[in-house]
Amino acid sequence: LFHTLILSEAPLKVLGEVDKMTREKMRKWLKLPHDTSNAQIHAPVRLGGLGIPELRVRIPCLRLKRLEKMAGSDDPVVVELARSEWFAKATTKLGSQLWFRGQKISNNADINSYYIRSLKEVRDGEGLDESGDCSRALQWITARDPRMSGGDYVKALQVRLNVLPTKVRGSRGNRPKEDILCRFGCGRPESLPHILQGCHKTHDHRIRRHNLICKRISEACQKANRKVVEEPIIPTSRGIRKPDLIIYDKNEAV
Repeated sequence: LFHTLILSEAPLKVLGEVDKMTREKMRKWLKLPHDTSNAQIHAPVRLGGLGIPELRVRIPCLRLKRLEKMAGSDDPVVVELARSEWFAKATTKLGSQLWFRGQKISNNADINSYYIRSLKEVRDGEGLDESGDCSRALQWITARDPRMSGGDYVKALQVRLNVLPTKVRGSRGNRPKEDILCRFGCGRPESLPHILQGCHKTHDHRIRRHNLICKRISEACQKANRKVVEEPIIPTSRGIRKPDLIIYDKNEAV
């Protein structure tokens, strides 16, 4: 598709319409709210999105890059073409198409900058600054684990995109502060991070999840012939420390 569109003269309107149809299908297939932002669908996975290419943003960049490569060619015929009036008009036209929603997007750095700004403009995109720090934590998105059912995969994506119904998300910043407080009496805004990490109502579930993760790490390390000590009590000058796990590997411990 990219190859065809780069070599074609498909107008920006058509690219935008294809993007719109793509977003409609993604919202339907993943059961996303209708107000899920475009940036959440199109932004690279490491920035917090689903990584679905936005043709209106990427194709003009790739078309211009192709012409720039032609201008630097060693082939005398291509060089002569690059000096033609047609080439100059095509380059100028593509240059004007790089502007999208008030920002010039001419390379990958510009694309990332555009999506970072777009994600920060919506409440659902909060907390994504460190989403790309660990690439392994993102592998399940692009290469779904066969042990995960389709339904669980969809639910996991909804959690990651922060689109599950909460008072904070439903308010979109338009309700008085007291109207968005947690329904279980925590006195804190009812956001998805609060429900998952802070609310007393989900405390037991968090502990079970935590213990299950520790158990699986411990079992995996022991299968790899590493010594594992679970919840040791360690006296220090600053008091007792009780890490979940200490894993020994030869002369090192973590």
